Amino acid sequence: MDLGSKLFMIFFVFLAIIGVVMAVSFRERKLASQRYAPDQTSDEASDLRTITIIFGSILCGMLLAVLVASIVFF
Repeated sequence: MDLGSKLFMIFFVFLAIIGVVMAVSFRERKLASQRYAPDQTSDEASDLRTITIIFGSILCGMLLAVLVASIVFF
């Protein structure tokens, strides 16, 4: 497999990670706006799910950066 196709696959993995983050964030936002009365417990759970996905995607992005560097330089 040549360098271009490897980097192209990495790009699609990056887009998939961004897509998951956006889907979860928009889903949580929609669920939060559909509630009539504010509920502190569910708000905290929603925030925790969103933060977990965002920080998980940051770690995946770091791994992708290392993977790109290893593909390009080795």
